[in-house]
Amino acid sequence: MAINTISFLTFFAYSSAFVCQILKITRMLAFSRSLFLTLVLLTLLLHSDLLYQWIDTPQGQNLSLSHLFSLICWGCSLISGGISLRKGDDNLLLLSLPISALSILLVLFFPGSDLLATHYTASALTHILISILAFGILMMATLQAILWYCQNRYLKTQSFQTLVHLLPPLQTLENHLFKLLLIGFVCLSLSLLGVFLCFDLGLIEHHLGKTTLSLAAWGLFAALLYQRYQTGFRGLKPIYWTFLSLGFLLMAYLTHKALSIV
Repeated sequence: MAINTISFLTFFAYSSAFVCQILKITRMLAFSRSLFLTLVLLTLLLHSDLLYQWIDTPQGQNLSLSHLFSLICWGCSLISGGISLRKGDDNLLLLSLPISALSILLVLFFPGSDLLATHYTASALTHILISILAFGILMMATLQAILWYCQNRYLKTQSFQTLVHLLPPLQTLENHLFKLLLIGFVCLSLSLLGVFLCFDLGLIEHHLGKTTLSLAAWGLFAALLYQRYQTGFRGLKPIYWTFLSLGFLLMAYLTHKALSIV
């Protein structure tokens, strides 16, 4: 089957799952939860096959911006699906499904090319995959923070009550947020540790800006988690810290892309 055919099929599957979820939540359509989760699973399998074909090329790994974004979106949907399966809360997929669908179109129209021959060094590929995993999980945590912020604001202003009923309870969102932050922080720690263990000093100095920003993000995430588990850090401040920490990671990535262009 042609890769473009699989791409449009995956986009249609993501869109169908999202529409079915909306129809079920609004009680306009009744179908079993197992059928919905099966559709999500099949969609994730199709997306994983696409990512393999897009990224793993004979010339090396194509780690373009659109490919990485689609990979991160796939990881977010996978994590959301896992949480949904374990906790029984399908509403966590409300954001990840449509964003993953859009990531498919992004690759189709703006594929890009950023080839990296990682098949000669397993350590480089492992570092890249762990870094992408860390960023994906922390981006998922940021989406959770956005949902928490919106729901908290709507509850206080008594607006968008229909939307509020679609979202999980505030306590559930907060618990999931810090679980994702902890997992993402561990992956980010492994990624940074790999930088100092697997790469020479000259390469680290060449990417000093990226490394410094990544360490700053790591420090902010560490302080946030410490405050949470030592003092029960709650409310809007952890949300702002999450946004700020991910902002440093985004700047680190953009700094790296800028250096690769120069």
